Amino acid sequence: MQYKYLLIILLFFVSYVNLYAQHTHIIGDSIEFMVDRPGIADLPYTVKPNQYQVELGFERINRKDYMRWSAPTFLLRTGISPNAEIRFGARYIVQDSLRDLAEPFNWNSGFAPISIGFKTKMVKENGIIPEIALLTDILVPFTKSEYRAKYSGHDIFLLMNNTFNKKWSLNTNLGAIWENVSNEAIWLYAFCLDYQPNSKLGFFFEQYSYFPDESPTELAVDGGITYLIAPKMQIDCSAGVSLVNGNVMNFVGCGFTMRIDRKKSNQRKTKN
Repeated sequence: MQYKYLLIILLFFVSYVNLYAQHTHIIGDSIEFMVDRPGIADLPYTVKPNQYQVELGFERINRKDYMRWSAPTFLLRTGISPNAEIRFGARYIVQDSLRDLAEPFNWNSGFAPISIGFKTKMVKENGIIPEIALLTDILVPFTKSEYRAKYSGHDIFLLMNNTFNKKWSLNTNLGAIWENVSNEAIWLYAFCLDYQPNSKLGFFFEQYSYFPDESPTELAVDGGITYLIAPKMQIDCSAGVSLVNGNVMNFVGCGFTMRIDRKKSNQRKTKN
């Protein structure tokens, strides 16, 4: 419980800093299309009103006791104000248990709980002060599959980004997840170094860790490539490895993101 109070104090401090950091900082043309996938760390930038961004992904995870596909992951983002967005996420899971070698294709599948979240920009980047946003999500166990959770999970994160120049930036996430199976608190940090050699191609390298209150710690690294195939369309691929209680897990993924901008209808009255 003491961790929750420390997190609340930290968020109040960030809100206080927001009063003294209202300076704009333009990163470049790339700020017009910011994507929260692939990787664990999310960016602090929001989708604007009248913009609808869909982020689709396909992932495979190999562990000692099972092989799992997320096919697909889905995230819809849209702005509700110039500095805030609402998010809806879903994931369909296909899993093959490897514990029984006599039945290697022991398939289970179903929808994971949907997520409803809000991202709010709090601080504009100014010098060493990073761009900062607050992200909160609620997991709603609406499905009847075996992946239906016992609890309504939730999470809260501080999303930060420091821009070094037009090619290099560092994306940092700090927060906690109260997962929806045992309601155990899981603390997370993620550092993601981004390199964009030109306006279309991007690379990232990420290190992150999960620190559950009662379960073993997970340490992980991943990396990947993004490519802008159109002004508002991006494809990506990534891979990584993690270590949990001495067991190695590896994962690969790919995805596609598209944004649709709905034009405002401006009706002009003509004088006769």
